[in-house]
Amino acid sequence: TAGARFSPTGRAWAAATTEGLVIYSLDDRSSFDPLDLDIDLTPAAALEALEEGEYLRALLMALRLNEADLLRAVYERIPSSSAQLVAANVPQCYLERLVALLTTQVEATPH
Repeated sequence: TAGARFSPTGRAWAAATTEGLVIYSLDDRSSFDPLDLDIDLTPAAALEALEEGEYLRALLMALRLNEADLLRAVYERIPSSSAQLVAANVPQCYLERLVALLTTQVEATPH
């Protein structure tokens, strides 16, 4: 084990091991659910890709991090003229998260 950390509430803890990150929680549902993380995947990198007009890359990074504020920020800044191209190129493994994001946005915002 390379390290262990406890949540502020004491209801969860995580350990970094040679096998990967292990998260234990007393709660049934955890909000931390990242997909395919690497060292260069950060919210700042996703926003930078967005600023560079790399909308698909930004969206995939946000979907991988699965942070609600970042997902919303990226989603809302994809131009409607690029939406069809971006949607057509989202890999299948991200479709469930994308549909969940779209559902949340349709229910919560007037956009």
